[in-house]
Amino acid sequence: AIPRARNELLAAELRLIDARRWFRRVFQRGKIPEREAAVRACTAALNDLEVRRDGAFVDAEFMLADAARAAFNALAEAFEQVAASSRIWDVTTEEFTDRRATRSAAGRELDRVVVRFAISRDPILQTESKVLVLANANGPAMFLYPGFLLMLTDRQIALVDLREVQLRYEPVRFVEAEALPPDAVVVDYTWAWCNKDGTRDRRFANNYQVPVVRYGRITIRSATGVNEEYQISRDEAAQ
Repeated sequence: AIPRARNELLAAELRLIDARRWFRRVFQRGKIPEREAAVRACTAALNDLEVRRDGAFVDAEFMLADAARAAFNALAEAFEQVAASSRIWDVTTEEFTDRRATRSAAGRELDRVVVRFAISRDPILQTESKVLVLANANGPAMFLYPGFLLMLTDRQIALVDLREVQLRYEPVRFVEAEALPPDAVVVDYTWAWCNKDGTRDRRFANNYQVPVVRYGRITIRSATGVNEEYQISRDEAAQ
């Protein structure tokens, strides 16, 4: 709402400037008061929205033991390394494949969407603690705080105790048919179409090699319904 109000104010100001130009005043003199009133109304509306926005924040201070604070700070440092990876994908769907039928070296097919991780400002809480933000391609973003995970939707706020969250890392071999991220580690090569033993399927004249890379796989799950999987191009950072 605030960006829209700012745009409306800018448009009103431009209309007023246009009406005040000397060569326009002859024809638009009567419109100047009307446009001045429109600028005042847009300014008041924007100020009201900004006041309401500022009042919507909740001040929060996390009282942590020294060991817990050190652990969260270490997590935040590792998170920043992951956020700097060339590619982060949110895995939205997964389907295991019949390699004999597809003639592919890949054991599963994924739908992936490039997303970003960032340390950012939370739309609800005002806190000096770092807020770790994990984008979600098919749902609300996840805001990670010391002690809980926050997910914000249009209608409600969901809080999940971190003690209920299971975070797991594992390295995965992935047949990368898309552009190769510069920080990915190539561990092998395979063929676009291959036999069961991995050798080239010579029935395809245009068969070509594709890289097999090692990515970091991070899953975040909870009994309350959190179920996210991410692929990180820089496996070392993910680990």
